[in-house]
Amino acid sequence: MSPCGMIVLLLALSLAKIANGRNLCDTDVEVFTDGIAVEGEAFNVTFAFTNVTKENTFKLTPSWDKLRLSQDKLELVNNVNITITMTGTYFYLYQVRVSCGNMEHFADFDIPVGRTVIDNLLANIFQKVMFAAVIFTMFLLGCELNFEIVKSYMSRPLAPAAGLVCQYVCMPAMAYVLGYIFMRDNVYARYGLFIIGCSPGGSFSNFWTAMWNGDVNLSVTMTFCSSVASFACTTFWIWLFGTFVLVSDTSIGLPYLQLFLSLLSFVLPIFLGMLITYKKPTLGAKLTKICRPMFMVLIVIYTTLGIYANRFFIFVISWQHFVAPACLGFSGYIIGIICASILCLTRDQKVAISIETAIQNVNIAVAILQFNLVSPYGDMALLPVIGYLISATGPPQLILLAIWKLTNFIKRDRNPTNKETIQTIQTIPMDNNAFTKEH
Repeated sequence: MSPCGMIVLLLALSLAKIANGRNLCDTDVEVFTDGIAVEGEAFNVTFAFTNVTKENTFKLTPSWDKLRLSQDKLELVNNVNITITMTGTYFYLYQVRVSCGNMEHFADFDIPVGRTVIDNLLANIFQKVMFAAVIFTMFLLGCELNFEIVKSYMSRPLAPAAGLVCQYVCMPAMAYVLGYIFMRDNVYARYGLFIIGCSPGGSFSNFWTAMWNGDVNLSVTMTFCSSVASFACTTFWIWLFGTFVLVSDTSIGLPYLQLFLSLLSFVLPIFLGMLITYKKPTLGAKLTKICRPMFMVLIVIYTTLGIYANRFFIFVISWQHFVAPACLGFSGYIIGIICASILCLTRDQKVAISIETAIQNVNIAVAILQFNLVSPYGDMALLPVIGYLISATGPPQLILLAIWKLTNFIKRDRNPTNKETIQTIQTIPMDNNAFTKEH
């Protein structure tokens, strides 16, 4: 967000005027608070009634019963300001409906309730710990890479280019369509879903590609290309979406420093791992042996701790926040496979493009939302992000991977000849249409 935009946002929050004046039953109604409330703590909301011409009764109805009101009926005789005490059990962008005339006339007012400092601190600690673990794991991944293969993909970038088209054309379009279908009236949730759709690939796409025996060299090349392209592509899509699609008072900007640091944290550990393998092949070979177990441990820890650190979202999330991100993620898998099949790529390359398309850099999406929106507005936009982690990348992937591993184990166990056949498969990209050699 630009400095001017940030100032405007802060001024708006300091004034804390919930909505423009509404006219109900010939009475002007406005709502004010002292600022954004905190979950579990009581706060005051003032209802200002002006131009009262006759005696009337107004009823207050919260959108969710987790917002408790000290009173829900207001008897009016003349102009008056009435202060009501409210308590939000969970952080949420609540609404209070003010109605009159047998509820024939009504208006909805937003009541924002943000997270506690402890909840925010726990989430920040989780992000920093996982950031350090990911850097170490990317170093191990670098030990496994073949520089010549990565170089060949960069010099003849048909497969990486196909991945960029999937990631920055197909995924944003799918995110918009799914947001329109499932979250048409929820502006902040649509922002969150769309930002996932136009974010670059992340480190976990490389880990999952390795676990599914995909082309890790292609996966890493695509992640690098999409991270560099995000400075232009993600910026363009967010500008287009925020300017012409959604009507919102909040300007969405990108944390370019976060994007740059994410790129560095991806490139430097991988380069160091490749250098270790080149200078000390024996050490590189030993480190490569612990790559897969480390990937699995990191994925399990990231999934379980991520759910625990964000457990408070479970109380406010709805089925739309699961279904829409799940459809987006699995659409990415399908789009990647279709695109790779059209180009007649190998099975390993299909796996890499499919996973790279579907699994986005969620940390970038979170950084964008935290950079632009305060709680609870940012939290409302984070709901589809959390749903995406749970429904599209975490537990479903682990379950499918376990089934695939078990199936392969049973097949090998039933076919003893497979145990005696040892093949070394080397993937050599030629114009990005790879072939295999068996030794």
